Amino acid sequence: MTNTEFDLLLEETFTKLKALLSSKGADYSSNNDRLSNFKLASENLGISPFTVWAVYKNKHSDAINRFCRDGHLESEPIEMRILDEINYDLLLLGLLKDFEKDAK
Repeated sequence: MTNTEFDLLLEETFTKLKALLSSKGADYSSNNDRLSNFKLASENLGISPFTVWAVYKNKHSDAINRFCRDGHLESEPIEMRILDEINYDLLLLGLLKDFEKDAK
């Protein structure tokens, strides 16, 4: 892959990531807090929002590992799992920022 092709891949991926975050964010969070699903599950289960995040993200990592091992997935295209995993890393950044803000 050339540098130009990779730069195009980055731009296309960023566009997809933002669209995916927007659509799934509407399903999983409140209008006021994009991270509310992690916080609510945290309260309900008595665990940290970071632990909730890790459990949710792990299912995508497991699927990606399965794809790497077996060469296919049954449920959805590997690209969607990769995009989800990247978005989960961005959501972790948000949780970290919230934690730092609340600690001040």
